[in-house]
Amino acid sequence: MTKKFVSVLVVAAVLAGFISTSVVRPGFAQGASCEDTYTVQADDWLSKIADRFLGEVLAYPAIVDATNAAANEDDTFSAIRNADVIEVGQMLCIPSAEAATASLGEIGSDISVETPQPGGTLRAAFQNEWAGLDPHTVSSYSSYQILNNVVETLTFYDDNLNLIPWLAESWEQSEDGLTWTFKLREGVMFHNGREMTAEDVKWSFDRLLDPETGAGNAANVGPPGTQVNVIDDYTVEIVHPEPVGILPQTLAFNKASGIIARESLNDQGIIVEAIGTGPFQISEVEGTTRIVLTKNENYWQPGLPYLDALEIQPIPDDTVREAALLGGEVD
Repeated sequence: MTKKFVSVLVVAAVLAGFISTSVVRPGFAQGASCEDTYTVQADDWLSKIADRFLGEVLAYPAIVDATNAAANEDDTFSAIRNADVIEVGQMLCIPSAEAATASLGEIGSDISVETPQPGGTLRAAFQNEWAGLDPHTVSSYSSYQILNNVVETLTFYDDNLNLIPWLAESWEQSEDGLTWTFKLREGVMFHNGREMTAEDVKWSFDRLLDPETGAGNAANVGPPGTQVNVIDDYTVEIVHPEPVGILPQTLAFNKASGIIARESLNDQGIIVEAIGTGPFQISEVEGTTRIVLTKNENYWQPGLPYLDALEIQPIPDDTVREAALLGGEVD
């Protein structure tokens, strides 16, 4: 199926601050057509289900559209109001690959872009509170939404799902498949003003791999027995006990394998606010009720981000959140 990188489009637009109209979701407006149905299990999330049935994790909006259309006609289905929240036992309508492609294509074509205007603050409302700001241990989707702007990875996916260099400029795998060597980008600064080096990559990955950290995504770096070695200031190697063929891909998948400064640890050895290299840095935190991210003035990508700040608050109630949007309290 054709891949549509909807999530990256939205993230890029947030960084630039230039989405001018909302996204219309027309794909199944005239009625549902389910090629298959699926009952949500305890360990499911929509992108996982999309990957299983449609072969693409980012095709989940098509499942949302199809399920919501089906819910209008059949009480067996329940409408999905938030793609982050699906319930065990909920019945989903799975469209055909062709219908999903058409739906995603229409979504993408309805995003209009104006000339970027630098500056300003984006006021965002989340449905759920975040649960911590340690990228190595959090499991809350709201936390990841915040950290996506703060923490970066060695590799990344572009808008066309091509794997591209990010904090690493290049990488190569040894002939025996056991060792990956990454050359780091020079001059990348953490939010505290210190340059990122191979020592920081080693520290971040060692922390992920340490069982005492309790990181749920340690496998992103490698299986137990993986070693991380510093070759020089800008070269790091990762040695696996067995061949791992897709390490650059798994590192790019999410910010759980992001690089953070060791100064992120407080006196108790806990990360309350991550210090990363991303376009925004954490400036104000009021528990789980308000957080402000401000522009990283020393960001390594010239001209970015366009926004001066992001101000985020959770508003769990759908009606209250909609009223806040219509009333101009959030954007």
